[in-house]
Amino acid sequence: DMSGYSLELPEFYKVTINGNFHIINGLSVPLFNHVNTIEASDLEINFDYKFNDELEYIYEIGALAGYVENAYVYNCHVTGNIDITADDSEDVGGLIGGVYNEGIFEHCTSNVNIIIHGATSYVGGLVGYIEGYETESIFYDCHAYGDIKIDKTDYVAYVGGLVGLVDYDVVF
Repeated sequence: DMSGYSLELPEFYKVTINGNFHIINGLSVPLFNHVNTIEASDLEINFDYKFNDELEYIYEIGALAGYVENAYVYNCHVTGNIDITADDSEDVGGLIGGVYNEGIFEHCTSNVNIIIHGATSYVGGLVGYIEGYETESIFYDCHAYGDIKIDKTDYVAYVGGLVGLVDYDVVF
C-alpha cells in the first residue's frame, strides 16, 4: 500500500521497474516526479490523486510519473481517479503527465477518470503531453477507457482520450 508516498529522485536519473505483474494499490501521488529515463514493464497501479487549491497551479501529474524525458513502457496498466481543483493545471495523464523526448508505449491501458475544476491544458487518458522533438514516439496497442470531464471552460486546450497534445512525430 503506497498511500501518501512519492519517490523523490534527483533529475537525470534512470529508473527501471519490472513490476513482475504486481499491483501497487493506494497510490495517491505520482510514483516518480521527475525522471530522465524510465523503463517500466508488467506493472499495474491503482491511483487516486486529489488536489484542491483554487489559487494554485498544478502540473505534471500521472500515476507512474509526472515528468520524464524518455519513457519505455510495456504492459503497464493504471486504474483510478484524478480530481484536480486548481486555478490552472497542465500535463495531466493517467499513466504519465508529460514526456519530453522519446516515448515508446506498448500494450498499456488506462482506466482513469479525470475531473478538472479550473483552466487546463494537455490532458490525456494515458499521457497528457508528448513532445518527440528529436525522435519518433510510438503507441502500439494502447487504450484509454476512463472519462475526462472539465467543468470550467474559461481556458481549456489540448484534451484527448489517449494523449492530450502530440508535438512532432508520433506513430499510433
